[in-house]
Formats: sequence, structure tokens, C-alpha cells
Amino acid sequence: MAFRAMLCVLGLSGCQDTPLVVPVPVSISVNVEHPVLGLADTVPFAAVALDAAGRVLDTLRWPLVAQSRNPDVVELRTGSLIGRAPGSAQLVLRSGGIERTLTATVLPPRLLVFRDSLGTEVAVSANPDTLRIVVGDSISFRVRVESVPTRDLTGLFIPTWTVSDPVALRLSAAVGARISVVATDVGPVNIHLDAGIGTLRIPVRVEEAAQPP
Repeated sequence: MAFRAMLCVLGLSGCQDTPLVVPVPVSISVNVEHPVLGLADTVPFAAVALDAAGRVLDTLRWPLVAQSRNPDVVELRTGSLIGRAPGSAQLVLRSGGIERTLTATVLPPRLLVFRDSLGTEVAVSANPDTLRIVVGDSISFRVRVESVPTRDLTGLFIPTWTVSDPVALRLSAAVGARISVVATDVGPVNIHLDAGIGTLRIPVRVEEAAQPP
């Protein structure tokens, strides 16, 4: 090859039939077209520049620059994406004179609440029916925050519990994601939960205990 190049320079060989073609980027390929992450999740992310023949170009000659337009939602690090907050962020990839834009999505976490029922945890729905208890009874609840796909994020949030009528329903214990309340007077009461990523209202009706005949 070097010998032929020297002949071309000296004019001893016709070189017009084999022009030197320098490969340049014409496209950017990624390992995932539509990245979807859970909150606080880290997923692999890779991108390479390709020439017209689909060959991967040398990154030293054709460096590829990638950035997130909303790093508070999706942080872009070398080889990975990190979900920082629910929402979407554009990822911009550049190499040579070409550019490609992707959209990465961070899914919101799920807020799950469980009630202790005779020693068994029962899930509380987003629109729960009214719980009926009698004066003197106590009930306990537990919060769990999950990313999508499932991963326990409860420790990242500090739940806040309040009751609309602290006379009828008294907070007896609140430790981390768990709470216990004691019914002290009759009446309708709402238990409010604010977990930082969502709220839930649990309606309760406190009734008089049945009197023995």
C-alpha cells in the first residue's frame, strides 16, 4: 500500500481510479432507542458513530459527545443513564457534523399502603372504602414506595401522617414508614398521608363499642 502511494506521488502509476475515501460519521447508533428508567435506577447506555458502510468509527478521530438537556430528570454518565426525577429528558448525541436526539423517560414511583388486619397486611387502594372501628381499637399502617420496575425506595422518603380529628383518632406511634392510631371518640375521621411523591386519604368512622346485653 505504501509502495503504491509512493508511485502515485511520483506519477509512475495511475491513481485516479482509486480515490482515497476518508470515512466520516453519517449516523449514530445506540443500544436502546427509547430509554425508560425507574426513579433512582441506573441503566447501561452506549452510542457509536457509524460511516456510510455501517462501520464503527474510531472515537479518537471522531469523538462522540452526549449530553442530557434535563440532567435533573435523567443524568447521563459515561456508559449509563440515571433516573433522578419522574419526567422526560432529551439526550443529544453529536459526532462530526451529525446530531441525534433521543427521549429518555423516568417513570414515577408507586405509593403503596398496607393496613394490619388481624396480623395480616392488607393493601389499601387509592380510593379506599371507609374503615370502621370502635372506640378503644387501634389500627396500624405501613408505607412502601416502589420504583418501576419494582425496587424498594421507601428509605428515600419521609412520610407525614396527619388526622383530621385528633380527638376521635389519636396517633399513638409513628416510626419511619409505620404508624399506629387509637380510636378515642366517635365520629368520621380522615387519615392523610403525604409521602413526598403522592398523597392518600384513608376515611375512618369510629363507632361506639357494642354494649353487652
